[in-house]
Amino acid sequence: EVPKYQEDDDQWKDIKSYPTTITIDEDITSIGEYIFHDLNKVTTVTIPSTLKTIGLYAFEKCTSLTKFTIKSSEYFSTDDDNLLKNKQGNEMIQYPLGNLRTSYEIPFAIKTIKLGAITNCHKLETITVASGHTVYTAKNGILFDKAGTTIIQYPIGNKATSFTFETNTIGISAKSFQYTKLQKIFIKQKIHTIGHR
Repeated sequence: EVPKYQEDDDQWKDIKSYPTTITIDEDITSIGEYIFHDLNKVTTVTIPSTLKTIGLYAFEKCTSLTKFTIKSSEYFSTDDDNLLKNKQGNEMIQYPLGNLRTSYEIPFAIKTIKLGAITNCHKLETITVASGHTVYTAKNGILFDKAGTTIIQYPIGNKATSFTFETNTIGISAKSFQYTKLQKIFIKQKIHTIGHR
């Protein structure tokens, strides 16, 4: 098992040059939180058949990452967009942060988005949601829960420098505004929940 780290840990500080590929060994069954944090030269990650669990924010700030290669896994899958998902295809584990698209539609099949899965997408300006989605909705390019009351992710590629909360917004998911270009946020109502991770 690979250990988990904190966001401020600098576990890669002693390496001489950042890798461009990561191949997780075949005997690894779990990787911890923030394990590959800030390896911003990595373009490809290979997932072994033995891997069962991936910790939160494992690939945070891997801003060149464009592809996941999966070896006959019973636990993970990918698609034409190189999205890392669970085997059933209903949980988004990691969006490829190095993808250059400016807009992305959350597929109808995705019912859960893991914390940090779409944070740090520097090119992503707009998030939309497949028609008829039962879990998520989007307003003005921002991802919300289906009720439209909790912000899941503000796209950090959005060039706006200010944002005003709608009056019915009462929740903010963890890191939903991290790394944005926003300088001012206007909130007139009481916010009931704010994610802490």
